[in-house]
Amino acid sequence: MKKYDSIHANHRVQRDYPAKVKFCPLCGAAMESRLLMPENAQRKVCTRCGFVLFPGPKLVAGCFVIDNGRVLLIRRGIAPAVGKWTFPGGYVDFGENAADAALRETHEEVGMRVALGPLLGVFNDSAITVVVYLATPGKEPPSLSVEATEVHYFAPEDVPWHDLAFPTTTDALTAGSRSSGRIARVVDYETQTQKSTRNPTIPLAPALAWAKIMLSFIFCSDWGK
Repeated sequence: MKKYDSIHANHRVQRDYPAKVKFCPLCGAAMESRLLMPENAQRKVCTRCGFVLFPGPKLVAGCFVIDNGRVLLIRRGIAPAVGKWTFPGGYVDFGENAADAALRETHEEVGMRVALGPLLGVFNDSAITVVVYLATPGKEPPSLSVEATEVHYFAPEDVPWHDLAFPTTTDALTAGSRSSGRIARVVDYETQTQKSTRNPTIPLAPALAWAKIMLSFIFCSDWGK
């Protein structure tokens, strides 16, 4: 590979950090596992300079872009979950706050400068934490990119529930029905998974609840003006 060739991140490799770090990021010497006090936990420590590697959480931020009661989803063009649907979003850079990262990632993936609204929720998938904000579109229509091979606004009844990229995508889509006191119905996923796979049930109840809540944010609050 030439010195200045561009590359794409291999997310399978990225997930090996920090567990498989072998060398100190400061001096390059070997790292070894040591018992760190007073927290009484095993940490990677440099054998030369004594640098301790404190692994931080992997934080992702994204936007639920709502237009006329429909949510913008993208079909992923890169691993993981290639070809699956999710909302625009990505990793928060070092020194960046989650709100700025959500705006940046949305612009990078679909070319839109959206107006950020209130926090929809914080969702967890293994070691990854996902922060999702409600947003309204700007003047630009959504466009394609390497990361988004297809973009589409989905009405609640059209959401591809069985083709979503991550558990956090499903969690975020159903968050409205769980958090609103006006809509008490919550989907029993265990019951649904026991039903015939030949005729899978799409969770329309939370989707419709979510749509009502999103519309209430748009038309009954000041953030979308």
